[in-house]
Amino acid sequence: MFNDRRFPLLSRYVSAAALALVVVAAGCQSSMEVRVPRVAQPNTGKHQYGKFVWFDLATSDVDEAKRFYGELFGWVFSDLPEGEVRYTVVENRNRMIAGIVADPEAEGSASLWIGSISVPDVDRAAQQTSDAGGVVHDPPQELADRGRTAFVTDPQGAGVAFLRANGGDPPDREPAAGDFGWVELWTSDLAGSLAFYVSLGYTAGGLQIRGDEPYRVLKVAGEPQAGVVELERGDAGSGWLAYVAVEDLSATLERTVALGGQVVVEPDPEFAEGRAAVIVDPTGAALAIFVPE
Repeated sequence: MFNDRRFPLLSRYVSAAALALVVVAAGCQSSMEVRVPRVAQPNTGKHQYGKFVWFDLATSDVDEAKRFYGELFGWVFSDLPEGEVRYTVVENRNRMIAGIVADPEAEGSASLWIGSISVPDVDRAAQQTSDAGGVVHDPPQELADRGRTAFVTDPQGAGVAFLRANGGDPPDREPAAGDFGWVELWTSDLAGSLAFYVSLGYTAGGLQIRGDEPYRVLKVAGEPQAGVVELERGDAGSGWLAYVAVEDLSATLERTVALGGQVVVEPDPEFAEGRAAVIVDPTGAALAIFVPE
């Protein structure tokens, strides 16, 4: 299991979903409007249900996030025309990979990376979340260009978005440096989390051991889509953690600190065979970095 020596600080960040309730979908509530791009350009016309197809950073400081990630990963940013909600598109190697949304209600370090899962029926997924004891913060709604989406926290408290994307989902590709390449659910209730995501259409792969940690893999049609890690019961809450590929782990960690970020999980042979670490950006959002095999 994750032990108190390494993970008490991280648990603060992976359980912070309630601090980011004005993600992209919130821009359409009441009179507020925001236009966000499709997640696949050009359109693919194909949906890959169960796949995390997009990531948004809800942050209290968009400019600081852009400075940090631009220098750390070489990401390029383009701000869409400003309305009541500011939205920034993130590109890596000339491909859109994510967005940054201004969260005017966040204070200090209340920022969070939120992944969007491709689902065939957003309304049904949101209803299943509510029925299972989760919370639907932003109910299903249409976002111009993006598609139908909802933001929820699952029954264990992990924040996630559901998306039925207009034009289809991005095609699969091997992650290059700067690309999102994996995602994990860190939960203090392994059985409950597995039961919920299986109800959404995943299958749970057999128990594995990563170091001393129980580890499961969520699959769709036999294809791995996400990992599930069991935290100790004393750790606070649950949360999704996205992974970004890098070429040199040590150099990236050095740059993280030099740019004002924190390293909250150091490389360790018991954590992803020493090929990964977890950082927190200067606005307070947690993200894992890894060297692909």
